[in-house]
Amino acid sequence: MVSMFRSASDASAFGCSARLAELAAHLPVGRESTNLDPPLTEREWDALCALIGCSPEVRAGMADPIEMRRWPLFVLTKKEVLRGVVGHAFDELRVAFESLASQDPEVFGRYKDRRGEWHHAQVVSGLKRVFPSDIVFESLTYPDPDKPAGHTAELDAAVWWDPFLILVEAKSGQFRLESQLGDVGRLRTDLSNNVADAFRQARRAARYVQSIDEARFVEKGSGRRMLIKRRDVRRTFLITVSLRHLANVATYLACARPLKLFTGTEYPWAVSLADLENIVEYSEGPDIFLHYIERRLAIQQEPTEVIGDELHLFGAYLKTRLPESMFVEEQGQRFTHVQFADSHLMFDEAMEYRRGERPTAPEISLAVPPSVSAILAELRRGEKDPQARWIAHCLLSFGDEHLAALHHIFVTARERRPSAGRFGRAVYSVNNCVICAVTTTDHPPHVLRDQAKYVAVIEKYRRKADLVACFAIDLRESKAPFQTALWVEGKWQYDPPLDRLVQEESAGRLT
Repeated sequence: MVSMFRSASDASAFGCSARLAELAAHLPVGRESTNLDPPLTEREWDALCALIGCSPEVRAGMADPIEMRRWPLFVLTKKEVLRGVVGHAFDELRVAFESLASQDPEVFGRYKDRRGEWHHAQVVSGLKRVFPSDIVFESLTYPDPDKPAGHTAELDAAVWWDPFLILVEAKSGQFRLESQLGDVGRLRTDLSNNVADAFRQARRAARYVQSIDEARFVEKGSGRRMLIKRRDVRRTFLITVSLRHLANVATYLACARPLKLFTGTEYPWAVSLADLENIVEYSEGPDIFLHYIERRLAIQQEPTEVIGDELHLFGAYLKTRLPESMFVEEQGQRFTHVQFADSHLMFDEAMEYRRGERPTAPEISLAVPPSVSAILAELRRGEKDPQARWIAHCLLSFGDEHLAALHHIFVTARERRPSAGRFGRAVYSVNNCVICAVTTTDHPPHVLRDQAKYVAVIEKYRRKADLVACFAIDLRESKAPFQTALWVEGKWQYDPPLDRLVQEESAGRLT
């Protein structure tokens, strides 16, 4: 047997083929093998096959191979079926059900209302998995900025994670097969119903916030108020959540520009409910969730056409954080197309594990150095501190070289202990950015914090940088990676007092 194969790879290929042939006899699924409780009746099985099953009769009437897309269960002569992609089968089952339900307008009207309520509830539930429940609001009213005083507008959901404002609209319209296959009229209607209308409503809420010193939103069900001071908002994210998966069009809305659904170059983060649920599950904190949205929206502004759906992009983000350099050639020119090929596979493996098809679950997390993960976790502990949230967001925008330097500083800081009564200092500077750490073994916390402030300012000035990240580390503390984090940004300007301090330090007259 061994002599039949020239290499291990040849033997592996033969073994794989033999195993597939062995499994083929067990691939068809019948009513008895579904393991449902209670088990499916014969009538129910027949109804399922009639709804989404490609029977010999259906195949005989087909005029175009693309019609196979509507029939994800391939029915064999003994009423057994072959199944394709699980998610697609569920999608087509929903489409078939709604097609039947629509034949009774009264029933279908009640169903659509309930579907919308359920959709909104799922969106809010997803947001509460990544943000504290008390800052997630749903079904809000606010003064309509586009109408005379006294008129109000509504918003499906909002999160005020100071200094980040998230405004959300959810739509459960259909995304028809004809739209996906290029029917321009239906595509325009479906994108309008699922994305463009929702985007306009979210933008209206954003305009209201920017039109007044303090915006007031009221939650209809509870009367809770969400108060937002305009000066406190540093980032606003507009999100539209569709019930259906919108294929690759959602990740590159610029391709729909000829449909004239969006004015200018501003787009929302258009995401399906299923993708939103996956992303919040694998976002270790609000910082990762919001930074991913920021990078996704930035990609929409690139002249590069992105090929891939939401989980392709999110998987790539977890591996790389989607830096701008990813879309630029070495010569400085931008790529015309970027395709994310296999970055979604980890999510497929996670679903296989849940279905019992894999023995172990894949590890899905943001790929950053260990010290950076610890820093982000510590910043999340200050969940009531807007400055901690902003620093975490900014750190995620650092390039790999910056994060590697930050990791090195934190690892070596505990190896170089300053002598009694003195402070340790480590500084790294690159590309107009300074990263530094200040350490102590005997100073009280407030003295260490003041020294970190001094070092941040002096090192930013010395190196003529526009921003500095500085961390105060008490080497007596083993649990927390740092005690104080500082982020100082602003254009460098000549300052005589600071200039003298730098010269005195360089001359050794200051310590």
